[in-house]
Amino acid sequence: MAALRDRADRSGPLAAKPSPPLPLGTEEDNTTNSRRLSFSAPSMAIVREETRTVRRASRGGSPSPAHDHVGHSSASRPERSTPPATPAESPSPRRTWSWSQLWQSVVEITRGARRNQNASERIDALEDVARLLPQPGNRGRVLVLAGAGISTAAGIPDFRSPGTGLYANFRRYGAASPMALFDIEHFRRHPAPFFQLMHDMLAETGGVLRPTPAHLFVRLLYEKGLLLPCYTQNVDGLERMAGVPDKLLVEAHGTFHRAHCAERHCRASYDAARLLQALQVGGAMQSPPRCERCRRGLVKPAIVFFGEPLPHRFRETLRADVRAASLCIVMGTSLTVAPVMYIPDMVRRDVPRVLLNRTPAGRIGARRRDGVLLGDVQHSVQRLAELCGWEADLGKLQRRYGAGRSALPDGDAVYGEAR
Repeated sequence: MAALRDRADRSGPLAAKPSPPLPLGTEEDNTTNSRRLSFSAPSMAIVREETRTVRRASRGGSPSPAHDHVGHSSASRPERSTPPATPAESPSPRRTWSWSQLWQSVVEITRGARRNQNASERIDALEDVARLLPQPGNRGRVLVLAGAGISTAAGIPDFRSPGTGLYANFRRYGAASPMALFDIEHFRRHPAPFFQLMHDMLAETGGVLRPTPAHLFVRLLYEKGLLLPCYTQNVDGLERMAGVPDKLLVEAHGTFHRAHCAERHCRASYDAARLLQALQVGGAMQSPPRCERCRRGLVKPAIVFFGEPLPHRFRETLRADVRAASLCIVMGTSLTVAPVMYIPDMVRRDVPRVLLNRTPAGRIGARRRDGVLLGDVQHSVQRLAELCGWEADLGKLQRRYGAGRSALPDGDAVYGEAR
């Protein structure tokens, strides 16, 4: 240290001008060199240059001619013979990834995962619906929307079937248009066409209605604890006959189970059995029944005519039900009458929607988890019950209701809740 201090006094700071390297060979010389490297800024620059040289050499570049070892020039360092590397010892080239290549790989992996997930969530057959139904997350959360197509097997015509639908035969009843048959203002002025239509429907069924397998399947969903309210567009009361309880049934277009005055300022209740009996025997066409309270208004079944508001319960429960639904089953409807036609579109986008119908309907099929299963709805629900292991339960209900029941409401014997 004394020698270094003396040299520093004569030549200035160590960082300003390094001393020339000493020859290697003795421990003292090596120690002196290491001390010199520890305090010399130019020596650190040499180390950095040597590091860059080694990196260039490892990449296949030529080493820098200035320095190839710490503290030694390439000219003063003795040459060392290095055997040529064999092909096996040659370093393998490393694969370099650009950001675009890395991002493309992530995208491909994500797409593959989505394809696998979509394949497992597709609904292409009744087997897929049977797999979904018993899942614990569906308990009390299966929303059902039913239309006239589930009642045609009971002898009740639907509205829009070519040749047999009610709208195809409106001229038989002297109506100016199909809508006029169910228009409230037209009914107040000319009740005879509507009463004639009701008479023909009751005559066709013989006054006896039988719940179809589709109605009984809704009852099964209730018994299995899966049913969220069933929204029905039907006014025949067959869901009620099948044993679906009031608390889980929303009759969006009303029902024949009740009757009332058609005057908007009265709306007094009327005996529904008495009205339907008058319709069945034909007396209502000659002498339309009148309200017993206001003595002026005509009496009609409590079904929703064009120009009348939907039942309060429909507006009260719909928002909460579509939010709670985990599976939506649509049966026997063309989804052309607002606002019921919008119910399937109101459920969350991740909720599976299943259509059991003869033809496509609405926008079902536009979402990833939609299933459009076309065919006879009665055969479809019977097959679905079989796949779910409910075949015996459905058969028991069919035997119980096979004899049919009177279309005339007569208390709990006809319209009673499920026991």
